[in-house]
Amino acid sequence: MISTRYPSSAHCTEDTTRVLNESLALLLIFSLIYSSPLQEELIVHRQIQEIPDQFIHTGKANPNTPLTFRIKLASHNLTGLEKRLYETSDPTNQQYGIHLTKEQVDDHVRPHPNVTTAFNRWMSQHGITPTAITKAGHELTIQVSVAQANKIFNASFLEYNDTSSDRTIIRTTQYSVPRTVAEHVRYVYPTTQFSNPEIRQYRKKKTPASTGVIFSNTTTRRDPCDPNQVSIGCLMNLYSVPNNIETPKSPGKVGILSLGGAIQGKAVAAFMKASRTDIPLSGLQLEIMSLQGGDNLQTPTFSPIDNGESNLDAEMVLGLTPSSPTVGISDTAGDGFGSSFCILAEQDEPPEVLSVSYVGTEILWDRDQLMSICDCIMQLAVRGTTVVAGSGDDGVASGGRNCTLFNVGATDLSSGTETGAFFSGGGFSFIYPTPQYQIGAVQSYLEQLGSLEAGHYNVTGRGVPDISAIGEGVWFFNNGTGGIIDGTSISTPVVAAIISGLNLQRRANGKSSLGFVNPLIYAHPEVLNDITQGTTILELHIYM
Repeated sequence: MISTRYPSSAHCTEDTTRVLNESLALLLIFSLIYSSPLQEELIVHRQIQEIPDQFIHTGKANPNTPLTFRIKLASHNLTGLEKRLYETSDPTNQQYGIHLTKEQVDDHVRPHPNVTTAFNRWMSQHGITPTAITKAGHELTIQVSVAQANKIFNASFLEYNDTSSDRTIIRTTQYSVPRTVAEHVRYVYPTTQFSNPEIRQYRKKKTPASTGVIFSNTTTRRDPCDPNQVSIGCLMNLYSVPNNIETPKSPGKVGILSLGGAIQGKAVAAFMKASRTDIPLSGLQLEIMSLQGGDNLQTPTFSPIDNGESNLDAEMVLGLTPSSPTVGISDTAGDGFGSSFCILAEQDEPPEVLSVSYVGTEILWDRDQLMSICDCIMQLAVRGTTVVAGSGDDGVASGGRNCTLFNVGATDLSSGTETGAFFSGGGFSFIYPTPQYQIGAVQSYLEQLGSLEAGHYNVTGRGVPDISAIGEGVWFFNNGTGGIIDGTSISTPVVAAIISGLNLQRRANGKSSLGFVNPLIYAHPEVLNDITQGTTILELHIYM
């Protein structure tokens, strides 16, 4: 008889367990070899509830459309950098005027190594290698398709039409990042930012004036000030600007940010021939620098929103301080001034004065974007650059309230003395707090104001403008003809020119540039005229 023996239940269980364990081990090995790393948990980083009215959703973005994202990581010692800024700009501090080097700034803004490691690990999970665009490594770019971006950021990127310019942009109303890097990612662009592409240029064109010589007595600077046609001679008289300032061996440059079109040499030359007959054109130093593919078109466009802004700024700067080496910074192909300041902060030798006649209204801008710009302006300031920017031409609805800007309003001469121009921007920020150097001036102003307009402004906000200059009825040259113009686009380069002149004199005496000039100005109000007369408008359309 043939008998059959079956394994005991104990042996069966043991063999089965062994086989299962071996199988699981093999599966684990194969998963490690052939699978991508485990995806980290994502959390919402930024979201907006509604988009500005001027943007209309037109559909889904093509999944194959390429996108370039600029990502800023948290700096490990930004607080320390701000502390150094105030030390070097406080005239009572022993560190006054001792500006930091690029390397010293990088030491402050460099991310902690653990932050960089965590960020790179996230990117590697998607097969992406970021490219650092700053020496300190705190700003990086990645290039991906819309489909990849949707996956990386757990977002839905859509197309929107900007009805104000009839151009299409790709944005999302929400995006996410891993929990491990959420607190270390300062800024991702373009994501939820809708306001950046629209940079308003604040100028009001009037009837063209004569193209003839309007500054015939430069040597003695006794030009009468005609409030309807303010000349360079008038401005020199008002602000005690010398005829010419001797150029030191190593003069710093004045930078003019141009977003609409490059400075045109012929327009500047025509202006100088009419306004500064004492200055040979051969002695002027003017160059054009391109940022992000900015143009250098020298053909007149006959459009006031293109080259006119740039020409005006250059004419005011060179007309008042012809010995200042001037560089037109053409960023016509970029994203407005969202990245301009950060690119300039990376330069080995940035301008000692930067004139910016463009304004972004605070309430329409992405907060992260504003703070990113603020960081970059601080990096410029602590290295000795004075960033001069207009307060805008929409009264209290204007923007330009960054803490480290030297903010310029406008005055006019229609009453015979300087009074506040009706359009000049001013007010208090809802994002930036009152800086330490301004506390005394703000408190004094609020005490005089009393209960007037109480509740309609932020009593703890940064106040603007810091200073004002003539901004109404000024003669300039553009597109082959002279004209009269109004706006803080005039007063801004006027102040920039004056600061450049002071820097030239300081350089000649072995001193550093003025740099972040705000604390010095607020510490010595006696050197300025206090403009207390004038009425400001409110342009309600800015909120529509």
